[in-house]
Amino acid sequence: MLILEIRNEGVGIKKSDINRVFNLFFTGDNGRTFGESTGVGLYIVKKIMDLLGHKIYVKSKPGEQTTFYMHFKS
Repeated sequence: MLILEIRNEGVGIKKSDINRVFNLFFTGDNGRTFGESTGVGLYIVKKIMDLLGHKIYVKSKPGEQTTFYMHFKS
């Protein structure tokens, strides 16, 4: 298995939003605050990962960082 970690040191994702970030059109508080989100990108990534039998999940610390973990099966 190959694991890809993608991390940024941005505003982070609130705990109340974390379970919904892969939902279609969900932008959360950050999306409404900054107006740069459509709620489509992560939905598409999740759908592709699911179709290929891979896993993706996210951990975030608001105000510090967000990390996406992509688990690719061989």
